[in-house]
Amino acid sequence: MKKETMLGLILFAGLLDSGLGCFSLNPIQGFARRIGKAAMGDTSLEIPMINVPGQRFTATHGIQAKRGEHKLFVFTVDDSNANYAALSGNVAISGTMGGPEKYEMYLRYGAPPTIAKYDYKAQVTASDSYVGEKLYSRDIRIERPRPGQYYLLIKANEDLRELLVTAIVDTPPDVEERSNKPGFTIQRMGEFQK
Repeated sequence: MKKETMLGLILFAGLLDSGLGCFSLNPIQGFARRIGKAAMGDTSLEIPMINVPGQRFTATHGIQAKRGEHKLFVFTVDDSNANYAALSGNVAISGTMGGPEKYEMYLRYGAPPTIAKYDYKAQVTASDSYVGEKLYSRDIRIERPRPGQYYLLIKANEDLRELLVTAIVDTPPDVEERSNKPGFTIQRMGEFQK
């Protein structure tokens, strides 16, 4: 099998060990994309997915990183008719106002981004908050995205915990096809820390 083909493999591994911090409230539980050495048989390198393909909305809670650390995730757009795809992140701890200064987010189609080479960099946005005056988020939105694998890089500018990233792939309604599927997934990375 060609190396390029091997890089495209997706591992559906069932429920990942909760000690690794990834689980989902969905029948497609705890899956990760294998690339590089992992595709060649070394399963120690798995990139967690930030969304559940086929679902409109996925929320991933509890992402943690130390200052300077980079976290990589796969974001899948599996519908060629998607209206838009969006990622939004904020630190879900009262008093942080979303903590946008604590991290940065970069997205790239087909390959992992770096802080120098990316297709999209998250912009800070503000909205009304139920826990304070304003909630600041870092957002990326892609109008009419092409289907495939996008890679999300989160760079911690400060130690961070309880980062919440929501992933949306908005598609035209197809009541018959989607009626038997759950509309969203909520997953947690690691244990909750106050």
